[in-house]
Amino acid sequence: PTHCPFRKGDRITKEERDDGAIALLYHRKSWKKPYCIRLNQRHYTKLVDMFQKVHDIRLSTNDCRKAETKAFHLILMCMLLRYSSLSGGQLLNDLRGGGMQGSVPSTIFTTLEQCTSSKNNQPFLECFASPFNAFYGRFGSAFSSDLDWHFGSIGDFFDMPLKKGCYEVNPPFCPGLMLRMASRIQDSIRVANEARKKLVFCVIVPTADRQASSDAASLPLASRFALDSHETLVELSTYHVILKSREHGYVEGAQHLRPTRHKESQYDTSVIYICSQTAETRNHAKDEETFERHIRAAFASQHEAEIKKRRKKTK
Repeated sequence: PTHCPFRKGDRITKEERDDGAIALLYHRKSWKKPYCIRLNQRHYTKLVDMFQKVHDIRLSTNDCRKAETKAFHLILMCMLLRYSSLSGGQLLNDLRGGGMQGSVPSTIFTTLEQCTSSKNNQPFLECFASPFNAFYGRFGSAFSSDLDWHFGSIGDFFDMPLKKGCYEVNPPFCPGLMLRMASRIQDSIRVANEARKKLVFCVIVPTADRQASSDAASLPLASRFALDSHETLVELSTYHVILKSREHGYVEGAQHLRPTRHKESQYDTSVIYICSQTAETRNHAKDEETFERHIRAAFASQHEAEIKKRRKKTK
C-alpha cells in the first residue's frame, strides 16, 4: 500500500489453528500481545493464488522473498479489516460478519455461461464482487484502486466502459446505489443499441412490487427508491425470473470466516436478464423457458445439504 502502517520492528506472522483457520498476527514491540485476525484455510489459499497471478510471483516456494510475503499479509490484513468495518465491525468482536453482502452460488455462473455466453461469445464479468467472494480471476469491486487490484479487481462498476460484453450484477441492496445502477444499465443499453453492440446484463436484486404495497406514496424513501430501480430494470428486461423466499439461497457474505458457506434466502429475488437488440435471441419463448429452468436449479438452496454433511463429519 502507498501509506504503509508498519513501524520499525513490526512484523506479521501466520499460524494454522487446530480448527482449520488461519490466524494473522500483527506484532509490535510496544504491545503485550499481537493483534490477531482470522480467515479460513480455503480462502487464504484462494487469495494467495489470486495474488500470485496478478503479481507473477510464487509465495509458496522456499526461495520466495520475505518482502513479498510480508506485503501479501499486510494487504490481506488491511482488506479483512476494511470489509469487516463495512459490515459493522463484527469481525472485531466474534467473527460473525453478519452484515456482509451475500454472493450468488457458483452454479449461477456456470449456468449463465451455458445459457448466454455461448451465443454472445463473451465471458461474464462480476460487477459487484470482492476478492473474498469473486468467482472469476477478473472482477469489479469498490476498492480496486488501492487494495483489491492486487487480487484481480479491474475497477468500480460505475467507472467501467460497459460498451459490450456480459455482466453479472448483484449489487449491495442499498436503494440509492441500486437506483444509480439501474440508471447506468439503462444508459449503457441505449448506447449499445445505437452502436449495434452485443451487451448483456444479468441483474440479481430483491423483488419489489408496487402493487403489493397498499400505499406506495407513504412508503419510506428507501423503499420507494427500491421500487423505482426494480421497475426500471424490469422494463428493460428480456427475461425476468422471480425466486420465492426459502426456495433459493445465497453464499454467506462472511464465507471467508465461516466453516459453512450457504444460507437460505428469506426474501423473494428477481433475476433480470437484460440485453441489447444485437444480443437478443430469435427463439425468445423457448430460450426464456430454458433460462428460467436452469436459473431455478442453479439458485436452489444448498444450506440444508451443507448442514447435513457437516453433521455427519462431526459424529
